[in-house]
Amino acid sequence: MSLTSRFRSFVGEVSDLQNAGGRKDSVVFQAKVSTLLKELNHLENFINQLHLFSDNETLEEINPVYIQYLNVNYFFARLYNLYLLNPKSNSIPSQSSLGKSAANVDPVAFKSLNLELCKTRLINFLLALQSFKALSEGQSKRLNSFKEILNPTYDELVTSSGTNPATKRAEKIENYKLEKELTNKLQLLDDYYKSKPVAVKNKNDNEEDDDDDDDFDLEEDDDDIFTKFDEETLRAIYQDQLKLNALSSFNMLESTVMELEVLSKRPPPSELALNDQRKSSFAKGQFGPENDYGYTTKLENVYNPNAKGNEKASQLVSKQGKILQPFTITSNRQDLNKKVRGTGQVLPSMSVEEYLDYELANGKMVKEEAKDVQKDEDESDNSDEELEKRNWDDWKDDNPKGSGNTGGNIG
Repeated sequence: MSLTSRFRSFVGEVSDLQNAGGRKDSVVFQAKVSTLLKELNHLENFINQLHLFSDNETLEEINPVYIQYLNVNYFFARLYNLYLLNPKSNSIPSQSSLGKSAANVDPVAFKSLNLELCKTRLINFLLALQSFKALSEGQSKRLNSFKEILNPTYDELVTSSGTNPATKRAEKIENYKLEKELTNKLQLLDDYYKSKPVAVKNKNDNEEDDDDDDDFDLEEDDDDIFTKFDEETLRAIYQDQLKLNALSSFNMLESTVMELEVLSKRPPPSELALNDQRKSSFAKGQFGPENDYGYTTKLENVYNPNAKGNEKASQLVSKQGKILQPFTITSNRQDLNKKVRGTGQVLPSMSVEEYLDYELANGKMVKEEAKDVQKDEDESDNSDEELEKRNWDDWKDDNPKGSGNTGGNIG
């Protein structure tokens, strides 16, 4: 099978894997990812042996068919982003080896290691595109803003496009429109990858299957519809593919770095194992001196006042010294019995005299003496005014109107 057909089949399988349903942490899914990683390693080794790319060349000088092989690092990043097993292990897990009831793999055991590989592949992919001037001016500027080019931080990725919310929003909208436009333009390429290539054998081959892992050639397949396009059209298609994958790489890089920061704050495995052990003990109801953590799923026993000796003490304190319910140590139980008949609380006490003094001090009550003095003053004022009115009435009675001038002085 030719290198083009092998790569075409691989990209189609990656697309089918990401669109497939089911659990990502299942053994079956992870086995498929592991198989694709192994296949991509073979493709990368063969591409490197052919020396298809040179640092002295530009993107316009590369054979149009070879441009698609620049996406190898990008596909590595996509697979490592899904991979949950040990990337250093070459063995591919199988559900049959684990039995019919194979458990799901641990989703975080090797997640950080795979995300680091994903981040490295994304950076290498973007650097390769930058060397061939396949990145936009803004993307290249964003890539150069990282202090450590191979280890950017989340803050650098977020603030590399500016801190102005309006600018960042406009950039996201522009990238979304561009991504949607490129996706529609590359629908033909997507269908091409999803269609399975027809294996073509040489005339000198026998019935033996020579489709080994390292069996590649550069001849085009007969069913390759892209051979009907001219070089410029083919070059434009694969350049658009690089642009689309570059947009996706920056988004994936941002989410990968953020996830790595979250995983770095994860508690150590020893503490997680201790918590799992405690949860297991609680679920099984196994409590003893070594795992009595103060948790119980049972209701507390009702205190029996008629119990005697050790039986009474066992209702209040367990053998491990855990207090089962509140109690008070006292020498006079009669006093406690009286308190039980009350409000159930120890309330502050105050005498009537103290309460009255408090009310008087805050002006809520007036002393009786003050009221009497005020009353006497009001009565004295009223009596003087009334006496004056009476004297005036008596004078008016003694001196009626007109009695003062009876005509005695008339001339």
